[in-house]
Amino acid sequence: GDFALVGIAQLTTVDRFDAPYVSAEVGSFDWKRVGAGGSIKAGGGDLLAAAEFKTYDGPWELPEALRHASAYGKYTRDTGWGVLRASLSIYDATWRPTEQIPERAIGNEVKDAYGAIDKSLTGSTQRQILSVRLD
Repeated sequence: GDFALVGIAQLTTVDRFDAPYVSAEVGSFDWKRVGAGGSIKAGGGDLLAAAEFKTYDGPWELPEALRHASAYGKYTRDTGWGVLRASLSIYDATWRPTEQIPERAIGNEVKDAYGAIDKSLTGSTQRQILSVRLD
């Protein structure tokens, strides 16, 4: 069946950052992450923006090649009817699903837990979420 509407989540985000920020990380297996965000006054309200990019290969024989990018923007403004909050969230990722085990491998000898049977598999996902509310 279609389980697209089975779960629900409610998140509350800040309307503005107290100060801009930049964060960078590096680690094993090509782990790299950069994130940044900030806020400005615009059009009589607050405009907030944040973004993140990261890479990771993992310990696998075939590098995972994860490439993840996300961005978030939010505009907040007082109106005669209440506080208008409009946000846009964008997410994009690509990878090689190194942990997948094809059915044909069950019962057969596999090199080790980090090996790859089907090196042609790839994965990707994208989503964009627009939200507008008046409080």
